[in-house]
Amino acid sequence: MRREWHILEPRVHVIRHSTPPPELLLNEVSQSDTQLFWVALPSFSVRIEPVDGEGMVKLLAVSEGEAVVQQAGRRVCLRPGNFTWVDAGSSFELASSSGRQLQLRLPRERLERLHHGLDLRPAVSRGRGHAGERIVAELVGSIAARAELAAPTARGALSLLLESLGLGPRRPDVEHERVDRALRDILARLGEPGLQPSDVAELQGVSRRYLDGRVREHTGKTMAQHIRAMRLERAAEGLRLEPTRTAADIAARWGFRDASHFSRVFRKHYGVSPSVYRRAAWSRPQ
Repeated sequence: MRREWHILEPRVHVIRHSTPPPELLLNEVSQSDTQLFWVALPSFSVRIEPVDGEGMVKLLAVSEGEAVVQQAGRRVCLRPGNFTWVDAGSSFELASSSGRQLQLRLPRERLERLHHGLDLRPAVSRGRGHAGERIVAELVGSIAARAELAAPTARGALSLLLESLGLGPRRPDVEHERVDRALRDILARLGEPGLQPSDVAELQGVSRRYLDGRVREHTGKTMAQHIRAMRLERAAEGLRLEPTRTAADIAARWGFRDASHFSRVFRKHYGVSPSVYRRAAWSRPQ
């Protein structure tokens, strides 16, 4: 069946299908009855009258530009950081500046069965007022900005998004496992001066803010605080056990960029300078 998308000029058109046309798709991935689309949109205004979306809902978000969605007498402006639901089986209007959009299409019944009373009213801004929606919005924003993901990683991104909604193959310990992987990655890379929390989060396929919250729940520290504490712990061990190595060498080994910075943060953490700490350690009876 031919898809009647004609939206390359900024005037109103009527389209009949719920999925984007191939010429606008940057990436797509599916899992069972759920689809995730990354779309590059020109400036346009359309009225969508779908013929194949009955029983489906869409989550819409933008990673670039702005979009306005109107459905069921409501109107919402989408910008990076929020998202909205639409009824994929009913007509709605969509106007957008040029930019990129993320669309998640899935059965309404799956959401309503799992989350009784979930507010799926269309054209309502989501992601700022409710704690659960904020987590979803952070993850949606991170995924929306990564249209170039290879197929296996894109499937993982879809799974993460479904997990955040309480759907998909979620295990009770999935968050614990993700944090464990992140902490193992940090430990393996402590000696890299350029190690950044954002690098660790990207490897896990989530935003830094999202992973920071999960790491804090498990360790009481943000990722940056945990990295610094682990580096100081390893450096202190080196001062105690490696008498032939200078403090500067030990600091460099554990990712500190210069000796003066190392001395400052070490003193703040342990209350004494590295040299005093080392002398005190050596003077204790073995």
